[in-house]
Amino acid sequence: MPHRLTVIAVLNCIWVIPGQRCDKAYYTTIDDPRRSTKSEFDYKSELCDFCNPLGVGKIEDRWYRFDSYVGNKIPERAGNDPLDPYKCGAINPVYIEGLDSHPTKDNETTRASLRSALSAAWRKIPSILIYKCPAQGTEQGYFLYQPIALPEQGMAYCAGEGVPCNRGSPWNGSACISLPLLGSSLQEKQTESGRSCPVTTCVTPLIVSICGVVGAITGVIAAIFKPCSEKKRTDSNALAERKTESSV
Repeated sequence: MPHRLTVIAVLNCIWVIPGQRCDKAYYTTIDDPRRSTKSEFDYKSELCDFCNPLGVGKIEDRWYRFDSYVGNKIPERAGNDPLDPYKCGAINPVYIEGLDSHPTKDNETTRASLRSALSAAWRKIPSILIYKCPAQGTEQGYFLYQPIALPEQGMAYCAGEGVPCNRGSPWNGSACISLPLLGSSLQEKQTESGRSCPVTTCVTPLIVSICGVVGAITGVIAAIFKPCSEKKRTDSNALAERKTESSV
């Protein structure tokens, strides 16, 4: 009896009931808007699933969900309409070849062919499993993928076809918001002492405090040297008057 219970426990760990796959405990979520087909390539933020698979370091034998505001599906393309290179934040983006490759029924699994934008490499990519999770409460249905490690440098999975926000403009849940860049523009900001001090439009309270201290120190220095300056001007005026009297 104990041996039988052990076998059942092991089988439960290995085999997951189809409906349970949609439990968050059984999949990993990838949220990266750079994977959109509308995302242009940038060397500073290049995606490479060969170097760093899915941004998690290693593709494990489990399911993955793409969930971003740009979309949650690996894009499909017909054979005569390939995806261009330098999209999805990668040199060689990977997508699904063949329209209607995703399952249409809840809890259904399909297998789809993968292809990369650079035709010389796509023949080395195996197919991918796709599972359709049903809607749960207010959440719409979504897809899970069982991806494989990509075989070459510069390859990365695409996910979504929406337009990502520009760098420095985060997504607030409904739209991209623009944030001023540090040092992008200057404005005159009045400090508590009444003196004007140029600071950036996105100045922090710390910078404001420092600016106020600098203004105060400047005022003290000006107060110290002001009598000297006034005395010097007075002496100069007196000297000029004496010269005028002597010449007369």
